[in-house]
Amino acid sequence: MSQTTVEIVGAAETTNLPVCRPQATQSAPHAQFVVSVYRNVRTINVDDVEELADLILAAGMVLQNVIVFRQKRKGKETGKLEIVAGGRRWRAVALLISKKLFPADFPLNYIEVSEDEGIQISLMENSGRMDMHPADQYAAMQALIEMGKTVDFIASYFGMQTIGVKRRLRLANVAPELMDLFKKDEATIEHLEALGLCDDHQRQLDAWKATANRSHAVWAIRDLLTNNTVSTNDKAAIYVGVEAYEKAGGTLIRDLFSEEGRGYIENAPLLEKLAAEKLEKQAAKLKKEGFAWVDVAVRFDHSDLSKLGTARKIKRELTDEEQTQLDAAQSALDDAQQQRIEIESAGCTPETQNEYTESANAARKLCRQLRTELDNLNASFCVIHPDEAAFVGAVVTIDHNGKCEIHRNRLRADDVKRLKKEAKGESATQAEDEDKPALSEKLFTRLTAHRTAALQAETMFRPDMAIMLLTYQLMKRSLCNDGHVYDRLLRISAESAPLTQSAEDMEQSKAYLVIEERRAELKAMLPEEDNLLLPWMLEQSPELINDLMAFCVADSMNTVRGSANRSAELDVFAKAVNLDMRNWWTPTQDSYFKSVRKSHLVDVITSAVSMNDALPMAKMTKDMAAAAAERAIAGKGWLPEVLKFD
Repeated sequence: MSQTTVEIVGAAETTNLPVCRPQATQSAPHAQFVVSVYRNVRTINVDDVEELADLILAAGMVLQNVIVFRQKRKGKETGKLEIVAGGRRWRAVALLISKKLFPADFPLNYIEVSEDEGIQISLMENSGRMDMHPADQYAAMQALIEMGKTVDFIASYFGMQTIGVKRRLRLANVAPELMDLFKKDEATIEHLEALGLCDDHQRQLDAWKATANRSHAVWAIRDLLTNNTVSTNDKAAIYVGVEAYEKAGGTLIRDLFSEEGRGYIENAPLLEKLAAEKLEKQAAKLKKEGFAWVDVAVRFDHSDLSKLGTARKIKRELTDEEQTQLDAAQSALDDAQQQRIEIESAGCTPETQNEYTESANAARKLCRQLRTELDNLNASFCVIHPDEAAFVGAVVTIDHNGKCEIHRNRLRADDVKRLKKEAKGESATQAEDEDKPALSEKLFTRLTAHRTAALQAETMFRPDMAIMLLTYQLMKRSLCNDGHVYDRLLRISAESAPLTQSAEDMEQSKAYLVIEERRAELKAMLPEEDNLLLPWMLEQSPELINDLMAFCVADSMNTVRGSANRSAELDVFAKAVNLDMRNWWTPTQDSYFKSVRKSHLVDVITSAVSMNDALPMAKMTKDMAAAAAERAIAGKGWLPEVLKFD
């Protein structure tokens, strides 16, 4: 029996494997064979032979020989033939025999080798192969396929399941450029498997480029290539335009039954590429404005934005003319807010309901308008903090309406850390404090309790909004299968929010006093005995029932939190009832400044007033700085983020 070597082309290193060449092929009945103990080192599922059994049954015979040596026990032959290669074929035949599809003495062709040679072959198949890069492994598999070898043979050779071989062979669909990246370890096997879902090399390359801003996330690649169509209502499609997409060679499926002329874009990667190119033109304009960096992102959500910092702004020194203009705007807003409060406090009768609603809405609209004008005026007097100007950048993206959206004055996370470390005069202790939240859990709880009280005070005079909110929460339970949402604005159980437990100064707040006054007013109307309440209600006017309902809904609101997290529905509803916390809460040394770090206090005054006012506070004691901050910020309309509803 002679030996030769076989060179495996495409392996990480050329591997020469010894192969024994027997002189003849023999046959023996199935029962004479046993699987060699030398095969136990394999880790694949050797019992998974049904597919192979079907192939053997279709052929009516085993197409390949098994390799065996004669079994010996204590130096004597037992008459059994131990299989060192082809055990799955033997098991497949056993399965067919058990199903009465083959006779019990079905013969198997075999090649006999010595026991030493059998061990050598077994080790060669199981543990003798060198670890190969998956790209080289794929190349070797492809070469064996071209030589006419079966997937089962290759699976046995590489010691893996057939599904693993099929996955590797799928890489034949991947563009050569991407395969080169894979060989350089600039792409992973997971990347290539996702890219291989599509046979179009250009679409693969487009998908790779389009997901660069997401670090080529596998899920993003898969979404682009498997989500075959994109609605023309998609924000990127609106931004690019169907005409531009088609002009670039993109194809479109038109919905002929749609009254709006809706369609579906077939080449999502091309759409992403065109959107990115169009955004790049906007980015070029921004770079001319002097930003340190400008990023382009077709898909950019709140989670992406949250990873960026926001550059601090400081109010520059105002001219006399600008100060006069600012004072006039503040005075106009103060007058309008006072007028709104007077209108809402006066209330109405059923006869004057329409007139009251019209006047109240007009007053609220005027307050919103004047507040916006004042905020815009204050913003126009602010400039980027000089310490951060060199790091400020922008992100160009697309909003939900398909319009170009620019997030200006942003700081990358690394720059935020660098700026903290480089801050002049910052001690090691102060540096550690910067990593902590500016507001403590206790302060968050107190502020959100005041926020809740203000929201209740606004809502209890708005039956229209109260019934909308009540219906919304009931619909989520009854129609939307949303019965287990824990972050609700309204608790249908009608439990009063324990606001005085969350804020020790609650009983002195304006909102709390308004709520309690209204509670007493409504409670005085009710019958003394509970069993008379429903009959009494049946006799009341719809207007009074609405007032009672509005108060009860408002009283059930609870937005108290120990952190900055808040639900999206809170923002929506607060804007709907025109909640402006400036009407209900004022920053003082006791309500805010004594409860925050002095460095945060200085940042607030720098941003809301001026750097000149803030710098002396850095050298004061904590109590003195808090008192000075209260004086400096009075009348500026400043609010902490947790109380803002912009």
